[in-house]
Amino acid sequence: MPLDSNVILDDGTIIARQTNKTAGITWQRWYHSALYALQSLAGNASAGPVSGSLSDGSGNAATVKYFNTTIAASQTAQSIVSAVTGKKIRVLELYLSTAGATTVVTLNSASTATFGPITTAANTVNPNVGYQYSPNGHFETAAGAALTGTTGTGSTVTCAGAYIEV
Repeated sequence: MPLDSNVILDDGTIIARQTNKTAGITWQRWYHSALYALQSLAGNASAGPVSGSLSDGSGNAATVKYFNTTIAASQTAQSIVSAVTGKKIRVLELYLSTAGATTVVTLNSASTATFGPITTAANTVNPNVGYQYSPNGHFETAAGAALTGTTGTGSTVTCAGAYIEV
């Protein structure tokens, strides 16, 4: 896309205009053009839904996968993502939602608490808990362990998110 004087950068600055006196190039125009290009690259690299593959931290590509399940009240170690031999499950994004009473959720690796306890609120306008996408992940299981969920008394919890195997 060619740059013009109507381009506004993310920080609100407008790219310097060309005039007859500057012959089209000024240090401000060059600077803003370069900044615009960098912002476009950064936006393309991080924009959009979580999909495709990411580096697993060792330089290997790991495919982004998804889970969506419900965990009934008073459950212990209900499977969310099955174990993969020799691989950790790294959770990149997580959303929990309850439709009824307050429920406490703990996410586990084997029998060890990995993340939580998390309290989902009851009877509120938005009884949801969300951990937005992080390319580094929020937590991970032990190698070869399934990701499971344990709930307290209350109500069923919907659990959804994205993960990679590392």
